[in-house]
Amino acid sequence: MAEYIAKFVKCPFYLEKQNDKNRIKCEGACDGASTHLVFRGDKRWYMKDFCCRNYTACRIYRMLEQKYE
Repeated sequence: MAEYIAKFVKCPFYLEKQNDKNRIKCEGACDGASTHLVFRGDKRWYMKDFCCRNYTACRIYRMLEQKYE
């Protein structure tokens, strides 16, 4: 299911689908790094709410946006 939802992601910092149902991989705070969000449960709710819809409300997005200011 995670592979399916990845095609709806709008966040510019989302890097790639993860076959792990608990992990989301995003751009890192510096070159050569990445940020991983690891959930205790399924990540789909977070992807639907933030990565696909309201990514500007995501704390990771706001952190990474500062990198380009």
